[in-house]
Amino acid sequence: MPDLLRSVQQVYNQTHQVIPLLMVAALCRVAVTVVLSAGQFYVERHCARGSGRPSPCS
Repeated sequence: MPDLLRSVQQVYNQTHQVIPLLMVAALCRVAVTVVLSAGQFYVERHCARGSGRPSPCS
């Protein structure tokens, strides 16, 4: 996510509000991470069906 941090730096240079911008960037990063982690969970669960291993849900 270097593009997100670069955007935050550009906005900071204009507004000089560091903490609110970093909080927004952190929330965006957490949101993306949660969505991608959930997607990875479902992909791994789907791929593990035929492997004979128990599902992580059980």
